[in-house]
Amino acid sequence: MARIKRFWQWAIQVETEDPLRRALNRGFAVVVIALVFLDLLFIAANVLYSDTVKAILGIVALPLHAYAFRLNRRGTTYGAWVMTLQMVFATVAGMSAYGPVVTEGVVPLALVFPVVTATLFIRPQAGFWALLIEIGALAAALSIIGVPWEQALPFLATALIALIVVAIFLAAGASIVWRALRGSIEANMLLQSENAERKRAEERLFHLAHHDVLTSLPNRALLQDHLQLAMREASRSGRTVAVLLLDIDRFKTINDSLGHMVGDKLLKAVGRRLTESVRAGDTVARLGGDEYVLILPGLQHTDDTLPLVRKILDSFIPEFKAEGHTIHVTGSVGIALYPSDGKNADELLHNADVAMYRAKEIGQNSYYFYAAEMTTRAQHRMAIEYDLRVAIEADQFVLHYQPIVELRTGLIVAAEALLRCIHPQQGLRMPSEFITIAEDSGLILPIGSWVLRTACRQCRDFGTMGVRPVRMVVNLSARQFQQKMLVNDLIALLRETSADPALITIEITESTLMRHEENTEAVLRQVCDLGMRISVDDFGTGYSSLAYLKRFPISVLKIDRSFIIGIGHDPNDEAIVTAIIAMAKSLRIQVVAEGIETERQLRFLDEHECDMGQGFVFRPALMADEFIALMKNSHWRDVGVKKSAS
Repeated sequence: MARIKRFWQWAIQVETEDPLRRALNRGFAVVVIALVFLDLLFIAANVLYSDTVKAILGIVALPLHAYAFRLNRRGTTYGAWVMTLQMVFATVAGMSAYGPVVTEGVVPLALVFPVVTATLFIRPQAGFWALLIEIGALAAALSIIGVPWEQALPFLATALIALIVVAIFLAAGASIVWRALRGSIEANMLLQSENAERKRAEERLFHLAHHDVLTSLPNRALLQDHLQLAMREASRSGRTVAVLLLDIDRFKTINDSLGHMVGDKLLKAVGRRLTESVRAGDTVARLGGDEYVLILPGLQHTDDTLPLVRKILDSFIPEFKAEGHTIHVTGSVGIALYPSDGKNADELLHNADVAMYRAKEIGQNSYYFYAAEMTTRAQHRMAIEYDLRVAIEADQFVLHYQPIVELRTGLIVAAEALLRCIHPQQGLRMPSEFITIAEDSGLILPIGSWVLRTACRQCRDFGTMGVRPVRMVVNLSARQFQQKMLVNDLIALLRETSADPALITIEITESTLMRHEENTEAVLRQVCDLGMRISVDDFGTGYSSLAYLKRFPISVLKIDRSFIIGIGHDPNDEAIVTAIIAMAKSLRIQVVAEGIETERQLRFLDEHECDMGQGFVFRPALMADEFIALMKNSHWRDVGVKKSAS
């Protein structure tokens, strides 16, 4: 102990006559003090706040460490000192087993290197090199002050043993430290990854909640936000906001004929074209189906809307390509302006929708500005649609039958079933009042099914009432013709009603034939295979092609009433009627003139050998019992044909 005392007195002694000794002593003291303070700072910054270091110290330190850890959790500097002393005492206790020599030398080492020892558990490699350097410094100091080697040996032996212990610690414990550190790093990285993934998930959820899944355009929710913002800005600036509702013309036909995959790609392509056509700051959103809404804010005048609308419609001019198909489409646009056409988002969108339907009525690739009277018209449409739904449930429909007369003989050879609706308050409604609305709303399907069933039953009943068999002509809507189960439904209907298919004529318009040309021939032939005949209505008003007359199994052509009306005062109409009759005869197709109202028209048609006719010159459409009575009692003179009996 005396040696230790002398060593420390020398180590901290600065006042000495030997300048070299004085410099060495001063430098040695400064190094030790600097190491102490630097490592204390490191401990305060790392030990107190590092769970990894605490875990390592908990493994290697004595049970007394628990007290120090409790102090550390309180964040006290005193806890760092206690932990340092505990680690020193643990080191001393571990080394004392090597005998008196080691024990004698460990005390000064423990006092000289307390923080270095602690550093070994925190920065093993730094502590190893610090210990090695300070052992060398100690050996040099002992040699300089003249301590004999036999007396210095215990100090150096203890230092070497400590170095070996550190090396063992590095070899055996480095992996533990690394695993702990790596675990901490990985845990931190995992936490950061989870946070990033959670943020991305939140962003995805926000995007899904505010954007259309198919096109990634803003949906109705985000559209409402953008429109509210545009209206607020317009209120401050006194400018106008245009709300455009665009609907793709004939999209359902494209989707049904080419498939949903093509339809989806077309919707995406339209969204891209619209986005490219608008200005920066404008909004393009998809409401669903084939409807898009565009918000054009900051307009100075109403006329500023027109160039933008034309640019949008012109974006449809280049053809679209999808799944190997080349598709030509157009759009119909309804326009509502803020603040003149609505004070809130819902009102503007509703009025733009009303205007869009008006644009569709005008024709494809059109636009229309909203006007107040349109709301009244739209409300009227909604009222009729509601009445139609009630009529279906309450069985308020009825069929009237208009005679079709063979002009050569004057005999009634067929009856066309014409739909009427009996409204409880408004009385009889003609088809012109509700058929278009029924087709647009899809109600034409249940209504058309009822018409087919009722007409087939009536055709059957004519034969049981002593009436000469006549053909029943039933109109089929475009929507009915599109149904994939049409032929199967007709088969089931014939079985249900026991009607003779040879007496049933299915009548479709010329535009319906051409609109679904790809599947038309197969469907028509299947209908004919059932024994029914096909009649083409409104011939001459649509595509009027000899090619389809040749391809399709058509039995009857109906000349549209618009040409019949001109007979007697319009040579062009007379020429068209004459040409249709001649063409049909050359193809062995029968001709029916529709809407004959005067004797002059009747004579002209008879002279040009038109096969059949119908119209007020004969009889209007009659109720079933009236038609039966006419059939039982009529002769050719009774239906207005003025020619001698054959």
